[in-house]
Amino acid sequence: MMSTSIISFFLATVMLFTPVCAGAQVDVLFESPTNYVEETSYKITLDNSEEFYQLLKDFEIPEEYEYFADIPKFLETLFSTDGKICVQADISDDKKKAQIAVTSDNYNSVDFNRNLKFDVSAKLGMWITYDFTDAENPVFEMIYSIPRMEKYVHIDVFDMLTDGQKEKVVSLMDESIALGNNEITNAFTLKLFENYADVKASLTGATIKIDNKGLVGIIKEMLEYTTTNALASLTEEDRKLIKEDIEAFDFENLQILGKDGIVINYSFKNGNISAISTLADISLDVDGLFTFITGVIPDFETEKKIDFTFNAETVLSKIGSTKVEIPTLTEKNSISLSDMIKEEMEYEQSEYQPSYPYYHVWVPQAENLPVIDGELYVPLRKTLENAYDNSVKISFENGVITASCEYFPDFKTIQLTNESDKVYFDGVEKTTSKVFILDGITYVSNELFNEHFGWNFYQAVYDMLEDAYSYSFITK
Repeated sequence: MMSTSIISFFLATVMLFTPVCAGAQVDVLFESPTNYVEETSYKITLDNSEEFYQLLKDFEIPEEYEYFADIPKFLETLFSTDGKICVQADISDDKKKAQIAVTSDNYNSVDFNRNLKFDVSAKLGMWITYDFTDAENPVFEMIYSIPRMEKYVHIDVFDMLTDGQKEKVVSLMDESIALGNNEITNAFTLKLFENYADVKASLTGATIKIDNKGLVGIIKEMLEYTTTNALASLTEEDRKLIKEDIEAFDFENLQILGKDGIVINYSFKNGNISAISTLADISLDVDGLFTFITGVIPDFETEKKIDFTFNAETVLSKIGSTKVEIPTLTEKNSISLSDMIKEEMEYEQSEYQPSYPYYHVWVPQAENLPVIDGELYVPLRKTLENAYDNSVKISFENGVITASCEYFPDFKTIQLTNESDKVYFDGVEKTTSKVFILDGITYVSNELFNEHFGWNFYQAVYDMLEDAYSYSFITK
């Protein structure tokens, strides 16, 4: 469910910013404000859940799922959402310094089957602060908040980089900002929408219409322009390879929009945008998109499309007087992803010894787990390899199974024999439940790990559809 909210948030945000870019034909849009609040209410609707389900079945989604849910209705409600997005922006005129906040509330009312319906409300947020005005002390920090995490996640990008890496990033950002903020790019963007969009403007408003052919043309020319003009650090050979990749794409058959395309209506007040209304008919040709990305024609039985309708109403306010609200972070309400990454990098650069086994050992098992004399048996090799990765070595010779690993607790080697209740830890004999080799797989009682490894058996789960078990231990 959370993935749906994230998709909605991403799609709505992209669609929200598209009109500002699309306004290059109209002076008031072209000179859009750099300090403002933008509040949007939107609705995304999946229009062809039956076809979508057929597509999933082509990817071998088991038909048995129909026993549990009305799949088309479930998909329709799962991928349809209402939401609100608020954008706060305070950007310098030269675009080298900014604070931006994007927060979202998403609402889903999901029909799983006739006996189960549930509502989901999810909040997302992203806050960005950057300042490239001082090349020696650049700032680029992000905070984000997602439904499945209680805490904010903080990333200080430059805190993770060496001085040399910082210089490269600042250089690339300067190039990107300059490219998007110069007269040549502005003129190019203006020409794009003259060629590919239907624009009508008056003193009080404007309407922009873009059909599929126009959108594909804009995407193609933007890719070519960016490759040709952006990033001075690219070599001519790099540019040539990227250009060849772009030319290999089948733009002619790329279908993104339906017959109604994108229609954007603007209202003006006091020389600024005051409101935006957006309607988008999104019709993704899955066959064509798959071929566009991979160059391979898919082997689907029928043509497949995914149809969405996107409606949005946007109001702009506080132009020139917006103060961006950034969350106040504390040790209790946040985690630092940059600190975690730095620690991991330090481990990689040192002679770090992994802490085996992990806190949770989870093993998928393709066959039924045997229960012998009331005890659940698990496969020895799969369990040890999941717990210790490739640090464990297992061999079988003359009926004796030997497993060795320097991270075993209090011993380095364990030896077992088929149908014997004797087990040897570094040669020291102890008694355990009998060992069995069934169909070439060595099975041991889960008690072996409880008693001699100090683990706690957590659970065994049977998947009726897959006819398979998975099981897990808590190790620490």
